[in-house]
Amino acid sequence: MSAIHTKNLIATCVFASLLATWGAARAVVVAPGDTVSLPGTTLAAQPFLQGHVLEDELIPFSLAVSQTSSDLITGTVQQRVVREDASGTLDFYWRITQLNTGSLGYFRVGHFVTGTFDADYRIDGLGDVGPTSLTHFTNGLGGATDDFGANFNFANGAADTLSAGQSSKFMLLHTDATNYAKTALFDIASTGTYTASAQFAAFAPAPVPEPQTYALMLAGLGAVAMAARRRKQS
Repeated sequence: MSAIHTKNLIATCVFASLLATWGAARAVVVAPGDTVSLPGTTLAAQPFLQGHVLEDELIPFSLAVSQTSSDLITGTVQQRVVREDASGTLDFYWRITQLNTGSLGYFRVGHFVTGTFDADYRIDGLGDVGPTSLTHFTNGLGGATDDFGANFNFANGAADTLSAGQSSKFMLLHTDATNYAKTALFDIASTGTYTASAQFAAFAPAPVPEPQTYALMLAGLGAVAMAARRRKQS
């Protein structure tokens, strides 16, 4: 075997090893326009997900059972932001609970990202049913063509549909963001004769403030402190 061939073989083996390691250390990568199956993940399989909760809130929702019915499906969405201990980056989680009747097919998050992100759901946590797939949509919750987001799909079969008395597993979007804000939207949609809930504010990655923004903030805080000091002295 020639020296060149040996070097190429070693490089190929190293690259394959790196790919295997990379694939085992991430959730499912979803590019814009793609639909991928979600296998579910655990902290044991992906320990980088270990982190601490920064925000956690419960949001009640309702939507019509069908387009021809006035009966309402009601429930609660639990949403949270988690900062990973190892990397300091943010993961965004949602879970549907307290479903009273009917069935749900989709959980959609819009205004979230404009590039590739990682998605999955936690099978080692609370809940009964996980989404079977996810679509990284590019047409927006309101039809805007520049609104990217995630559509978690529960409607690939009767066994996968989220039904009354059940709750979902924690759905997650794994990001490299270090800041967040309530700039996204989420809604919930039924199966069959499609109906959707109102849209609710959701947490999403936020850009890191520019240095001049920090300077303006500090200047503003200084002005407030000075004004308070003057009021106290007078």
